[in-house]
Amino acid sequence: MNGVRGWLVGLTHAIAQRAKTLLFTAVGAVFRARAPNAPLEPGSILVLQLQQLGDSVIFTPTLRALRERFPLARIDLLATPAAAQVYKKSSFVNQIHVARTWLPGNKGARIRPMLPLIRTLRAVRYDCTITDITEQAFRYSLVAWLIGSPVRVGFDIGGRGFLHTVRVPFRADADWVDANLDIVRIVGGSPRSSREEVAFDAADSERVRALLVDGGHDSAQRVVVLHTGANWQSRTWYHDRWASLADALGTRHEATIVFAGSQGESEYIERIRAAMTRPSISLAGVTDIPQLAALCSMAGLFVGTDSGPRQIARASGCPHVVIMSSQDDTDRWAGWGKGEIVMRSFPPCSGCYLAHCAHKICMDALEAERVLARCSELLGDPAARAARPRQDHVPIPARLGPMVARGKAGLRALAHAPADPV
Repeated sequence: MNGVRGWLVGLTHAIAQRAKTLLFTAVGAVFRARAPNAPLEPGSILVLQLQQLGDSVIFTPTLRALRERFPLARIDLLATPAAAQVYKKSSFVNQIHVARTWLPGNKGARIRPMLPLIRTLRAVRYDCTITDITEQAFRYSLVAWLIGSPVRVGFDIGGRGFLHTVRVPFRADADWVDANLDIVRIVGGSPRSSREEVAFDAADSERVRALLVDGGHDSAQRVVVLHTGANWQSRTWYHDRWASLADALGTRHEATIVFAGSQGESEYIERIRAAMTRPSISLAGVTDIPQLAALCSMAGLFVGTDSGPRQIARASGCPHVVIMSSQDDTDRWAGWGKGEIVMRSFPPCSGCYLAHCAHKICMDALEAERVLARCSELLGDPAARAARPRQDHVPIPARLGPMVARGKAGLRALAHAPADPV
């Protein structure tokens, strides 16, 4: 019965998505925005960054390349609060307009509460708006259209970008860092680097050092940063495994364990710390994004889930291990960084894109001892820290064999059962 239910859920979702694509394609065939004949040399550009933390970090190479392409242009951002944190100290931005009422996701991304801000931006009369690869839904191109720029650059995926006047071809085989750089290429630029970055300054570094000293850090010890949270429950690991990993890293490598995260993640972090036998430091809710980047730049290792801080660690040049669920495509978030190991398994339900999952077989397969081995590899081997990013394809343990036997439909059905919050 569960297998049938899972199959029906998947089929219904696929039909709904296909119907939307056909609708947008049909509407776009009738009404497709046309690019003006004038060459694209804007004096003012508004970049939409109405997404989450990691999505914003992977756009930073494109922002840098846009500044190189248009050195004299005014480049402003329309950003969520999380995105504004990523760019708050960037030298490539003139002004950030924060869309405080816009929350990424189907339920939070509503245009009506943002209309007063859209009217303000419309009065500026930007020459060009730019929408990135993560902003594929129709609502993003609609926001760009409402702002009124004559040139609107963005992707047209599934017919949803017909309001853009310059439509960037979508390369399905490209990671999203490089796909975003196609924006620069289509407007005549030549990106020189795919390096992500999150700007911070000396004050941020000093603040972090003071926090570490206050927490009991011995400067003779290396720092290992753990980020245990995720915006989706399906991407979270288990508190007892985090505790085991943290204790082992502290003991084996004489490291200070520092937990990073938002204030909302502090309760889960305290649950992990309570299960540990060694002391640790929690900076959850204490540091902002530039300070987190400064912390990662000081650390010998970062270990985290597939979430925004993982991208910040990479942008900061910190070797890192990613404990990744199988609900997303691994290659989508590939990047330039060295010393990156992505750990994940491949159960039948891989690529489910579910925010909540009751069984989380993909995360259950990632056992603490194997994660510890990859962490020790990065901490102990300079060659590993300098190596190109790689994946550790973790086999499904025999103990999970009966679960795997349920197949994709059965696992999808079980995923909709009541789930633990973490």
